[in-house]
Amino acid sequence: MFVILDTETTGLYPYKGHEMISFAGIKTDKDLNEIDRLVIKIHPKRPDRIDPEARRINGYHQNRWRDAISQKEAIEQIASFMSGCVPVAHNWAFDRAFLFSTLKSTGVDRTIPRRGIDTITLATSAFYQHGIRSFSMQSMCDLLGWPKQPHRAEADAVLCLELFKLLYPMTIRTAIK
Repeated sequence: MFVILDTETTGLYPYKGHEMISFAGIKTDKDLNEIDRLVIKIHPKRPDRIDPEARRINGYHQNRWRDAISQKEAIEQIASFMSGCVPVAHNWAFDRAFLFSTLKSTGVDRTIPRRGIDTITLATSAFYQHGIRSFSMQSMCDLLGWPKQPHRAEADAVLCLELFKLLYPMTIRTAIK
């Protein structure tokens, strides 16, 4: 099983105190059929450290986060949801850094897989030879004629799933019975 995921954050650098403020994960079976979904908003511990550009991109506003949950509750739900699955993300290293930072800062004794599949790497291997040089999700949307990337965790996870369906080798998906 896979969990195709996306996070929204208060900035780019967890080591500078930036935090995860939303998470969306789409759990699929081995044939990439959706079997479950987790979408949560997370209260930042330090809203004063939200980077203005991050706020502009991800739409964070205190009033829109009224139904958010604590970081501890969020990471417990996320770890349970991801258990036994291979993570897939567009820039897995970025999302992984925020997941691990949240685990560490909350003291939750759970695990999240270190290894995952990065759709940027898959896109690079598929499109670089055709002269494509930008592999951001927005560049992929432009290339494939998809709508503009909204920078909302759930919508971006859906885009990542669609990209993964296009790029994940069929021979691997069907070789193992």
